[in-house]
Amino acid sequence: MKLTIVILGVLGLSLVGAGYGAATVLAPPPAEMESHTPEADETHATETPKEEAHGPEPVASKDSYEVAQDRLLVRIGQVNVPVQKTRIVSYVVADIALKAVDARAADILTRVESAVRARDVILAEMHALAERPILRGVNIDDRALGTALTEALKPEFPGVEDVVFVNLLKQDVPRM
Repeated sequence: MKLTIVILGVLGLSLVGAGYGAATVLAPPPAEMESHTPEADETHATETPKEEAHGPEPVASKDSYEVAQDRLLVRIGQVNVPVQKTRIVSYVVADIALKAVDARAADILTRVESAVRARDVILAEMHALAERPILRGVNIDDRALGTALTEALKPEFPGVEDVVFVNLLKQDVPRM
């Protein structure tokens, strides 16, 4: 019995060591991992000169990878707002980033106290908008919502140029 326990323990440890060794040998170096991204390869493969002639994409349609690369965009986090209706409750979940006018304004927004205050202003404004048609309709008008949130942030944060929705989701849940 004791011999079986010792054999299983040694076997387990040797397999863990072999897995760790194989991972260090087979994994690419960190510099190679940063330079190779599948999203970058796909975008370069699908771009045509016709698409480049239209100019840059609008800020509101950036995906999460582009938001992470842009230094003027500061991610605030996710906000969840319930919208009460007669027979359903709609939950609006927004992953929000703020576009700053310059690098100095972006540095101010990256401070914890500024980010928390900005998130509080956004959350309060979204709760107020839950009673208006912007969030009560069948579809959410993201441009109108972004404009309303930007206007709410302007008095306290004049360095905010735009509110960018990384993800914006609405889920309807029927009441019982």
